[in-house]
Amino acid sequence: MELEIRNKNDLSNVNGIDEFISLVKNGRWKEIHFLRQELLSEGKYLTFENLKEDIVFLSFFLYNNKQREKDLTKGSERTYLNDLRQFLSFIEMPLSEIGYVELDAYQRWVEEKYAKSTAKKKLTLVRSLLKFGFEHQFFDRDMRNYIRLPKKEKARVERKLNYEEVQRILDEVRGHPVKHPIIAFLLLTGVRISELCKLKWGDVQPGLKGHLSVRVIGKGNKERKVRLRQDLYGIILQHRHFFGLSLSVGDQPEEPLFVNSQVNTLNDRVVRYMIERVVKKAGIKKYKGNFEEQKISPHWFRHSAATFALDGGANIHEVQTMLGHSDISTTQVYLHDLQEEKAKVANDYIGGLQI
Repeated sequence: MELEIRNKNDLSNVNGIDEFISLVKNGRWKEIHFLRQELLSEGKYLTFENLKEDIVFLSFFLYNNKQREKDLTKGSERTYLNDLRQFLSFIEMPLSEIGYVELDAYQRWVEEKYAKSTAKKKLTLVRSLLKFGFEHQFFDRDMRNYIRLPKKEKARVERKLNYEEVQRILDEVRGHPVKHPIIAFLLLTGVRISELCKLKWGDVQPGLKGHLSVRVIGKGNKERKVRLRQDLYGIILQHRHFFGLSLSVGDQPEEPLFVNSQVNTLNDRVVRYMIERVVKKAGIKKYKGNFEEQKISPHWFRHSAATFALDGGANIHEVQTMLGHSDISTTQVYLHDLQEEKAKVANDYIGGLQI
C-alpha cells in the first residue's frame, strides 16, 4: 500500500526509519506533496526548518547527503547506524533540542569508554551531523566547536603477532578444510575480513606470465589485485576439492572462493568468532600496557602480513598495493614500527660483562 504523509502527524504512521529511508534513497519523497512543500524552500533548497523530525533529518543525513563524495558502503552504513543509535540513546531527547551540555557529556563519555582512534571516529560522525544540520536549518546554530576531536597520537602498530605466534596458529589449523585455507589466506594476503567474505572463484585471474592473482574489492569499491603464492593456491584448491567446488580457473565464476562447512558463503561474524577460538586454542595471549588482556581480532592478521612482508624485503609501495591503502603514510606506520623494533639500543653495545 502506498505510504500517505499529508502532515507531520502522519509521520507516526511510518513503520520505523527503514520505511522512510526507502523514500529518501529512491527519491520518492519528492512525489509526496507535504514533504516537498516542507523540505524544499522556494521549491529548490533543502531545509529542515519547518520539519525538525529526527526520522526525516537522519534519513537525509545518511542517504541524501550531497556533502559526502561517495555513497556509503555496507560496512560504513552499518557503522554509522550503530554509532548514531548510540548517540541518540545517550542524549535521550529529540535531536533538534541538543546543545552544549548534551554534546559535552557525550564527548566525555566516548573518550572515557573508547580508545582515541575509535572515539575520534564516533565524534567525527557527530560533528558531520551537526554541520549538515546547521547548513540545512535543522539546528539554529553551528555547534561543531562543542565537539573537540582527540589529538592524533603518533601512529603505532601494536596489534600484530610475531612469527612464532603465527606459526602456532597455523599449526593449530593445519589440515582443517575450512580454518586452514581461510587463516592462511588472511596471513599471506593481508585482506580484510569483509573483503574475504565477498571473494568469488571468478576473482582468481591468471597473469601474463602464468602467475595467479585475486581481485579484491576494498573500501570505497576500490579494486586491487593481490598475487597468490603457489603454496597458498594449493591450499585453496584442496579446500575447493574437499567441498566439490570448481577447480578450473574461469569455470563457475560466481561460486564463493571459500565456503563454510555447510558449503555456504562465509559470514563475517562467524569467521571472526572462528578466529577468536583458534587463537585461544593456540594459547596466544596479548596484553595492553595496563596488563589487561587484549582481544585478538582478524585485523591483527592484516597488520602481521604487512610487517612480515616488509621484514622479508618488500618495499613500501608493494605493501601499500597489497593492503589497498590510498595514502602511503598509512603503510609507512608499519615500516617505522619495524625499523624501531630492529634498531640497536644503547645497552646492545655494553660488553665485557658476565651476568
